[in-house]
Amino acid sequence: MAALELGADLAMSGMYVDFEDPNGELTRTDKRIPMGQVIEPGSGAVNVDAELMGLLGYVWNKIYKREILVSLGLEFEEELSLYEDLVFNEAVILSASRIVMIPQAHVHYIQRLQPSLGTKRHQDFMDLRLRALSCLELILIHWQVPEFRRDEILVPELQSALRYFVRQLQADASEAQCEKIARLRAVR
Repeated sequence: MAALELGADLAMSGMYVDFEDPNGELTRTDKRIPMGQVIEPGSGAVNVDAELMGLLGYVWNKIYKREILVSLGLEFEEELSLYEDLVFNEAVILSASRIVMIPQAHVHYIQRLQPSLGTKRHQDFMDLRLRALSCLELILIHWQVPEFRRDEILVPELQSALRYFVRQLQADASEAQCEKIARLRAVR
């Protein structure tokens, strides 16, 4: 196994994303595969693409070296309702001496139409999304990704989050206009 052979503190593979219709029938499968690479702090040679960034936010497509988890005393932040995997992974990535990206898919992630933990509305969505973007930015800085490249990756993510946040505010009939404006100002 690549993780053992290469002495990885963290190994990450790709995934299959299976899309289901409302009847639970599989409609299509997308494969998301990271570029094969070994990442070591200070090497400055990390190939970062959208595929890699999208795979960082899960724990179920990774193998962790037990010693690094024990040494960090790492636990999930129970108060987080979204992005808890990314927050967990940020701590591991910033501490890992070697990360191995395996260019294969080994897990299936089912994307269903009915509401799930990942699709329900969260009152604190923007705060959580900003925290996730901060995690990604710290990882990119740690990997010595140039600032212009970090901006190419993170700015569209921030724009997308803001659009989603504004759409949710517009759709929320339970909140008064002055409350919506206050929430917008708080995000600004």
